[in-house]
Amino acid sequence: MGSIGGLARDSNGHWIIGFCRSVGVVSAFNTELWVIYIGFQLARDNGFQKVQIHSDCLKAVTTVQDDAAGSNSNPLVRAIVKLRRGNWDTEVEWIPRESNRPADKLTKQADEAQHKLLMLETPPENLLSLLENDITDSSFHFAI
Repeated sequence: MGSIGGLARDSNGHWIIGFCRSVGVVSAFNTELWVIYIGFQLARDNGFQKVQIHSDCLKAVTTVQDDAAGSNSNPLVRAIVKLRRGNWDTEVEWIPRESNRPADKLTKQADEAQHKLLMLETPPENLLSLLENDITDSSFHFAI
C-alpha cells in the first residue's frame, strides 16, 4: 500500500497546512505524482498565487516539467499539467531526500485503510523538532 504526505509552508518555513492519505497499490513513481497533484490542488483551493512544490523524486520532477507532459500517457501527469494552468505561478523543484524529512514523516502517519485525505491544520507533535530544525538550517529554503 502506498501512502503520501505533504505540507505547505510560508516563505519563512512556518506551517500552513499538512496532509496525508493512503493511495492504495501504486508504483513509487505514481505515489510521488499523487503528492505533487494534491499539493497543487490544495494550493489552488487555498488561493495561493505562487507555489513551489519540492519533491525528492527526480523522475517525477523531470516528468512534470517536460514540455510534452500535457500529452504524457500517464493520466496523473496530464492532471498535474492541467492544474498548473491558470493565473498563478507554479514550480516543481527536486530536493534531496534528507531535505524532505517532514513530508516523509507525514507519509508514515497515513492509515493504510484510510483513502480519504486527512488535512492537518497544525503540525503533529512528532514533526515539531524537524520543522524547527529546517527553519534554523541556513541551507534549507521555502516557498509556497
